[in-house]
Amino acid sequence: MNDMTRFLGGSILGWILFLGIAEGAEAQVIEDCEEPCGIEVTEIAMLGGDDAGVGFVGRPRSLARLSDGRFLLADFHEGDRIKIYGPDGTYQRSVGRRGEGPGEYGSVASITRLAGDTIEVYDDASFNDRITILTSDFQVVETRRTGLPTGPRTMTTLSDGSRVMNRIIHSPAIIGLPLHTVSPEGELVRSFGADPPIEDLRNGQLHFRWLATASDSTVWAAHRVRYTIEEWSVEGNMMRELTRQVPWFPPVERGGFIDAESPPNPELGPIHSDRAGLLWVVVQVPSANWEEALEMQPDPYGRQRLVPGNPRLYQDALIEVIDPGTGRIVARTRTDHRILGFVADGLVYTYDETESMEPVVRILELSLAAGASR
Repeated sequence: MNDMTRFLGGSILGWILFLGIAEGAEAQVIEDCEEPCGIEVTEIAMLGGDDAGVGFVGRPRSLARLSDGRFLLADFHEGDRIKIYGPDGTYQRSVGRRGEGPGEYGSVASITRLAGDTIEVYDDASFNDRITILTSDFQVVETRRTGLPTGPRTMTTLSDGSRVMNRIIHSPAIIGLPLHTVSPEGELVRSFGADPPIEDLRNGQLHFRWLATASDSTVWAAHRVRYTIEEWSVEGNMMRELTRQVPWFPPVERGGFIDAESPPNPELGPIHSDRAGLLWVVVQVPSANWEEALEMQPDPYGRQRLVPGNPRLYQDALIEVIDPGTGRIVARTRTDHRILGFVADGLVYTYDETESMEPVVRILELSLAAGASR
């Protein structure tokens, strides 16, 4: 592994943030951070690589870390099992197999570490559509359905075991509402997240929300195609709204389209609320030479399509840290890693390739640089 620490601060002009506390409240201009306000990025582990063998990593879907430093990976390559790696990234073993019985999976979509190293595994809706609870030594405690007619795209778990999920549900009573609270027993409790409900049901980008737990009773919900992050109570009330208005991130109706003539639209990526209450935000932005990443590849039907062959060459990650209490940005940086998700406070993971084109998952540690403070 190439252990490398990079200080990726620097000044970026034109950053303005507005805070709306509730409907009818006046927008407030939020102060930008004062230099230096960088973030230190350190690679601490690499999963997979040239000599991975059975520890080969596919494109990751979810990654969690236990208190002893072990990493748990769910990927698209072997979706019916969980791969376990040591703190240094060394492959240890896999648990699970394809099936519908206890400890069996169809396609693991998310892994979450709960209190006491209890592990929550969500098995995708297109297969079993259920949640399995495991002990830290991977013994099955219980298995239950999610309570939704279709599985969540993103999900966050609250301290009482209830969950808030993002999903389009085609039911007359709740259609157009992107967020859903599900009880610990798997019952759908409430749907909310848009007032009025979203009308364009064909455009999944308008419904997509990245989720992060804000408190015992509220969650952050980030739009993908515009820089807007809302705090919602589990009762369905919007508490406040953070919106950044900058020329490099114009709000759009759709994202994810690949065009050889135009750079990719910026997209809001994963978010995370840390124990101090700071909100960490990832924005995927075009790389300087994004055109070089494009190549033609066959889709599952054999048709040639334009794709970013190496996502790291196609998009960079812009990371911002916001203090919701004051509305200030306390730190920011830009990295050429394409960050896919948060593992824990100060830990993110990426999907990359070695020089010999072997896929790897890199674990990066993020920390506020000296001078970046609340």
